Amino acid sequence: MTSPWLWPVVFFLMTAQASPMQHAPGGGCSPTVTAVPPHVTIVCQGVDPQVLQPLNAVLDTTDLDLHGKVRQAEAWVRIYHAVVQLLAEAQGDDDLAREAHALVQAGKFTEAGALLDRMLASPGDAKPERVAAYHLSRAEVFALQFKLSEALPHYAAASRAHATPPQYTYRYAVVLQQQRRYTEAEPLYRATLNALRPFISTDPTTYVPVVAMALNSLASLYQQTQRIPEAEAVYQEAVTTYRQLAETQPTTYLPDVAATLHNLAVLYSSTRRLPEAVAAYREALVIHRQLAQATPTAYLSGVATTLQNLATIYTGTRELTQAEVAYQEALAIYRQLAQAHPAAYLPDIATTLTNLAVLYTSAHRLPEAEAAYREALTLRRQLAQTNPAAYLPKVATTLNNLGALYNDARRLSEAEAAFQEALTLRRQLAQGNPAAYLPGIATTLYNLGGLYIAARRPSEAEAVYQDALTVQRQLAQTNPAAYLPDVAATLHTLAILALAQSRPQDAAEWIGEAVTIRRTLWQHEPGTQHEPGAHGNALAQSLALEAETLKRTGAETPAVCTRLHEATRVVSDARLRQLVHQRMQAWCGDTGQQKQP
Repeated sequence: MTSPWLWPVVFFLMTAQASPMQHAPGGGCSPTVTAVPPHVTIVCQGVDPQVLQPLNAVLDTTDLDLHGKVRQAEAWVRIYHAVVQLLAEAQGDDDLAREAHALVQAGKFTEAGALLDRMLASPGDAKPERVAAYHLSRAEVFALQFKLSEALPHYAAASRAHATPPQYTYRYAVVLQQQRRYTEAEPLYRATLNALRPFISTDPTTYVPVVAMALNSLASLYQQTQRIPEAEAVYQEAVTTYRQLAETQPTTYLPDVAATLHNLAVLYSSTRRLPEAVAAYREALVIHRQLAQATPTAYLSGVATTLQNLATIYTGTRELTQAEVAYQEALAIYRQLAQAHPAAYLPDIATTLTNLAVLYTSAHRLPEAEAAYREALTLRRQLAQTNPAAYLPKVATTLNNLGALYNDARRLSEAEAAFQEALTLRRQLAQGNPAAYLPGIATTLYNLGGLYIAARRPSEAEAVYQDALTVQRQLAQTNPAAYLPDVAATLHTLAILALAQSRPQDAAEWIGEAVTIRRTLWQHEPGTQHEPGAHGNALAQSLALEAETLKRTGAETPAVCTRLHEATRVVSDARLRQLVHQRMQAWCGDTGQQKQP
């Protein structure tokens, strides 16, 4: 077997919350003190900063938090060290291998890759294991350049070579998983584990850690493919293994225990097993606090991240006092860290303030919510000055939220100003990426329409709802399941506005289409995961409004009562059912016929 440090684990440029944490010891990366907001430059021990320039350029385009960027940098550096070591071991009397080794060390990856291509095109009498090492080296050089599609054939060739080391197979599996080729990756992970386990009895110091790491990777694959029981079982085996390792080497392996607990907590949260998620996060938090006492620079951010995750669960379960305490501690930590690294932590301060504002709003503590939103808005405007692509969307979101808060507080002028600015920003952003920002435009237009209704400005309300409807129809063309309910809701609201302005014919057109959409949605699926009767209740609302609209247009009795009878069949909400029955009694009588005036 080759050196165990040839086991880099990397999931390049995935958001920290979208993928489970994976950690391997080593890396030694940290942000520079001189980084200028909102840009962060990562430096790593034993690596020339010039070599890291391409990495930092890519990291600078992501919205990863500092912890995520440092993890990605450490993973990248492990690959860098691995390929340097691999080429050093393969040199022998091969001048080309020595030259490739020197080029990789200098960060000249394009030149090194071209040289490795030459070596693979004319391997001469090189032994199969050396050719496999060249293939793996070529693949890893592609990986250092973030070209995983080009790397895959070389990972495959290295993995298929005779008597290939297990780490070759493992690296191939990792990259296949990154490319979402899960069915191909799973058997490779299992083959890796089968190859490694026999070595545990003879050399546990070397092979127990890499078995734990491979288990973590396999569990993350199961989690990504929604095989939750298998993921939980494998994570549990990994965390048990890391606990055993941490008994004798706590500094090295306690971070792995915490990371795997984080993975389990994410899994439990996604399946609504919230008490178990809280327990896992709390245990991870204890470990992060312990680690932060010895190395605050490396682990304080982990304390804050875990507090944020706990607070999110507490907010969802209405344990608002505990949520506030956790958010406030996380905020204090981020403020402390931002004193030395503002580029890294100002975004986290803004995010935590936004989370607090949402909590305060739900608790009807509007002055505190406003203060939190305003500070978050100030920070995001500052960040957007130098990185508009990353932070203007967050400015728009904060303005929209602040507008909703003002609307709730009946501060309509301030709400209108916030909504209008959010709308302007989102229209600007949608010019470059309509798929990403059209939904936000529709949301803000809908909010603005509600404000105009509250302000008794029906003509302006109707105009913005019409704009929202246009956007929603456009979105529904490509994703009807997501946006047809919004189309129907806006049509329903437009019908209400038309009736309020004594335009029953216009109302009949709007509500007729709303009923058609909602009936189709209900027939396909009566409700949603969180609201089993949602589509039925929405249909009943529109049927009741259609009955009223028909009554106002002088429609025949059966048409009115037919809508109400249908509403009684689909409604599940008790209050709405009572309203429908009251209208049936008032308009249709005991016989189901409309009463005569």
